[in-house]
Amino acid sequence: MENNQEHRVPRWNRFWNRMRGDIGVRKVHGRRNRGFSLVELIIVIAIMAILAAGIAPALIRYINKARKADDIALADTVGKTFQAAVTSEEDLYDLVASCAKNTNPANRHTYRIITWCACPKGTVPSSFHLATIYQQINGKNISGDLQAAYETKMEELLGASKAPLKFFVKNKLDCMAIATDSNGNLSVWVGGIHGADGWIDSDGVIPNTGQMYMLWPEVSSAYNELSTPSDALSNTRK
Repeated sequence: MENNQEHRVPRWNRFWNRMRGDIGVRKVHGRRNRGFSLVELIIVIAIMAILAAGIAPALIRYINKARKADDIALADTVGKTFQAAVTSEEDLYDLVASCAKNTNPANRHTYRIITWCACPKGTVPSSFHLATIYQQINGKNISGDLQAAYETKMEELLGASKAPLKFFVKNKLDCMAIATDSNGNLSVWVGGIHGADGWIDSDGVIPNTGQMYMLWPEVSSAYNELSTPSDALSNTRK
């Protein structure tokens, strides 16, 4: 009994230790509790790294999928806005009809570009440019004042719909274009145009310029196959 009383901690001392939060005086299995050891810390870090390696690719895929969906929605808005204007305004109808006549599927000229704008990520998109050099409407060349008038009309019509592309890579996925086929069916594309004045073939290629991807009225299979924007860098078909 006397031996037990010698090792008994006074009640006031136990209370004082709780108040101080002095866990250093507590013992677990006969040892002082000093927190994580170095080995335990390394194991925790390794587990976290493994989890991050498994989650990160799925998260990146989800983000890119959401960005592509936003760009497809943007193309849908631009396409429908322009289509509605073509059906109600004679001058735009004449422009599309002129571009449709300028296609030649036998020569790989499946789609004729009507207008385009640069939509780089993080900046304000450029004005819409008319891509109809060397064409005529009612016997008049589309150049000079007539071209400027059409470009002003395009900007008034589509300017509010413009937005930077979110699924973006410089020189490959940084422009948006409106084109027509030989029947006057409109389509919206993204890719790297940069002043190209010409045609898109049935594979979505602008000769000597690069790859284009249709987003409206249908989404091309080539665009669906892009997992990340950088995948477009490896697409070098011309």
